[in-house]
Amino acid sequence: MKKSIAILLILVLATVGLFAAVDNDKKDATIKINALVNDYSAFGVSKTAVVENGFKSIALFQKSVSSSVDTKVEMLDLHSSVKVGFLSGINNTTGKVKLSITIADLVSDNGKIAMLVSPTEATIAPSASSKFGTLQNTLIQVKEKETGAAALAPAGTYTTTITISLISG
Repeated sequence: MKKSIAILLILVLATVGLFAAVDNDKKDATIKINALVNDYSAFGVSKTAVVENGFKSIALFQKSVSSSVDTKVEMLDLHSSVKVGFLSGINNTTGKVKLSITIADLVSDNGKIAMLVSPTEATIAPSASSKFGTLQNTLIQVKEKETGAAALAPAGTYTTTITISLISG
């Protein structure tokens, strides 16, 4: 019985010593959590306007746009602005992203026609208040630079490219 009491007394003292060592007069304990969100600014083109759902995540946005769109136009329609597609963008940084929009001449083996594109610049807004910065469905239009040039063009298949480039961001 004395051995049992002695062993029990030793266990009680050891337990009290462990709790005293852990306490150290601290009232709080913390767990630090780090979560990395990589920055991105993405833009793309589409034949039709991107639906609002396309701007809810980077994955949905990338499914909604392409890096290239093929569009056919009627040459005689180039006397006025012709809709050729849409430019959209998404941004999760706190800075705005500027894009340049340029067009080359419309060229065939038999001639070329100087072209204009509108707009020539676009901006993807910065991210703020837990929302993505977006550039939604900016209509891209083209037309001949010199009035009547498209109507006088020699026969042939004419092509050009609109290039959208990152200026800053």
